[in-house]
Amino acid sequence: MVFETRLLDETLEAWRYGPVVPSIYREFAHFPSEPFDRPAMVFDPISENWIVPRVDHSDDFVRDILARIRKVHGNLTPGRHFFTHPCGAWAGRN
Repeated sequence: MVFETRLLDETLEAWRYGPVVPSIYREFAHFPSEPFDRPAMVFDPISENWIVPRVDHSDDFVRDILARIRKVHGNLTPGRHFFTHPCGAWAGRN
């Protein structure tokens, strides 16, 4: 699917096992196979504080995309996601 609305303000990178958002990877890399025990945090240069990014829940498009992602991947731990990488469009790309 191709959408005109951007969900992220940064570019995905093509890594060995699939597409990666580097900031999200760095945020959760220390959870190799355990469930995340906290939300992602970003630094807000205006307030000079770390904050939890929020989704605009009034945006039906964004809510629908996030619901689809949760439906497919919501039951997997980070370690379990590793086993899903070699599938689909990324299979055989090294």
